[in-house]
Amino acid sequence: MIFIKISNMKYYLAGPFFNETQLNKIKEIEKSLELLEYSYLSPRDLGINPLNLNTTLDKALGLKKVLDSNIDSLNESEYAIFELSIDKKISIPDIGTLFELGYWLGKSLNGDPISSMQKFKRSTILLNADNALLESLKILFNLNYEVDNSCRRISIIDKEVISDRLVETEILPTLAVFIIDDRPLLIYLLMGLFYYLNIPFITASRKNYGSNIMISESSLSHILIPETVNDDELLTFINSYIDKELWYDFYKNFDIENNLTID
Repeated sequence: MIFIKISNMKYYLAGPFFNETQLNKIKEIEKSLELLEYSYLSPRDLGINPLNLNTTLDKALGLKKVLDSNIDSLNESEYAIFELSIDKKISIPDIGTLFELGYWLGKSLNGDPISSMQKFKRSTILLNADNALLESLKILFNLNYEVDNSCRRISIIDKEVISDRLVETEILPTLAVFIIDDRPLLIYLLMGLFYYLNIPFITASRKNYGSNIMISESSLSHILIPETVNDDELLTFINSYIDKELWYDFYKNFDIENNLTID
């Protein structure tokens, strides 16, 4: 593994470290950065281990702190390195790392796809990225990032429509619903990007997935879609859930003019 020293800037190191193989890869990157005398921020040194938290409240606060500390570190860094080896259990790279990559991509956006991509390339190192990931990143650079805050606009986004509908749309939604069945790679990137853009989202699935910290703490809610709801009924079901369970509390704490949630 070779890094070319450009300048003495701060790096953010994104990647999973949940088993020995993953941890060794992260340690190898850290060692390379240290040999070059780079300063870096590594999430494994920043976050809180949820297993060490005893009460439900402690766990809730700890998980939120993991998200906040990682996002703060991304914002503080001039460069970022993403370890994107495929996780064989889910057939895509680590979900939290994809979320962070989407967020980082948002920092490069300036309204022009070509110059945005050039800025991204100058500040980003992608390790073990495959063609599917690179093609997904190209799609994101070509989206129209205008948001119309004057009306309630909900978009349901799944793997079948994301690449064509989003590129062609004139505006982005005020609330997105991501269907995460089959764990589509592009959607996890888009979640991170929407979080950067302050576009709130919820997740939905027919399968009862285990929760990823970055996704669960950044989303408003998760909908478990009953098996009895078919594709034709999906829009009606999700709209009903939002109206009854989510929308009022979300809307009353929503600054329509600035598209920001209010603490």
